[in-house]
Amino acid sequence: SSPAFFYRDGTQLGIMEEKKDKPEEFKSEHVTFTVERKPECYVEYKVKVSAEIVINARKEALRSIAKEVSLPGFRKGRAPDHLIAKKFPKPLEERWQKAIADSAFRECQKVAQIPLLSNDSRISFNIEKQSLEEGAEMTYSFETEPVVPNIDLNTIELEEVKREEIDAKTLEKTLHDIQMYFAEWEKVSERATKLGDFAVVDVDIIEETPPKKALVNARFEVSKDKMAKWMYDLVVGMKIGEAKEGVSEADKEATEEEKAATPPKKIRLTLKGIETPKIPEVDDVLAQKVGAKNAKEMKDNLEKLLNKQADERQQRAYREQVSTYLLDHYPFDLPKSLLAKETQYR
Repeated sequence: SSPAFFYRDGTQLGIMEEKKDKPEEFKSEHVTFTVERKPECYVEYKVKVSAEIVINARKEALRSIAKEVSLPGFRKGRAPDHLIAKKFPKPLEERWQKAIADSAFRECQKVAQIPLLSNDSRISFNIEKQSLEEGAEMTYSFETEPVVPNIDLNTIELEEVKREEIDAKTLEKTLHDIQMYFAEWEKVSERATKLGDFAVVDVDIIEETPPKKALVNARFEVSKDKMAKWMYDLVVGMKIGEAKEGVSEADKEATEEEKAATPPKKIRLTLKGIETPKIPEVDDVLAQKVGAKNAKEMKDNLEKLLNKQADERQQRAYREQVSTYLLDHYPFDLPKSLLAKETQYR
């Protein structure tokens, strides 16, 4: 089947102004042409077409029009070529150029064998001149598959990534998280908050008008390790229903990126409730809630899972190093249409 051709417009030509490589030259019995690779995976053919292709293309165009029209005194498909050319000059010119483009492109592809990006890729062409005596001169442009560079694996050097150690402390922390997930919560109402409680809070950003809700009924463990310092300083000693104003800001130990992402803001913190957890024992009952037969099996499975996750994190860190190295040292173009589709999808 013939590829779908379109006339090339100025916009598309503008995409391909920068030259990428020195043009390659190809030749066959019917075409002589150069192949030049352009940015964004575009390819341009500059082709000289033999007179034979041009003559046969005109005959094909005349036959296709003759099958569709009727002229007085002639049966359908029997009208002389000179009358069809006289009566239908514009359709003849369009079909003639299309037939030249089809035939010449097939000839070029036999020699160059540069794949189209996909079966429905848009192929633009522009015929500069054509004649039955001298043939034609024309230009094609289309998207092709990316040219991926050869990678020398010996040049890749990776920094060692230390695997996270899964020790008794790590296992104990994860077991505690499971206990907290299945904890029963008791509400406290007769006293102020203290270390070890869980505070249920609302936080409003009051430097905006009207104030903006930042947190609603959020539960935090009252602990210096589990709370930002600004929140801990406000919450300790508060009673239910009480509100305090302060400034939310990153802790001093935070990275510069974290500080930039969380600039200081004036806030109002309201204590909605105080809760304490009734934590279940690490026993067979808890184990069965997470799908294990008993506590020993739960701990064994958990240790295997944590070690598997540690292995995956280490491998992911190595892969990220490889990706960064390849992007820095082996860049290559991607087709513009694929990037546009991906951008639209995302």
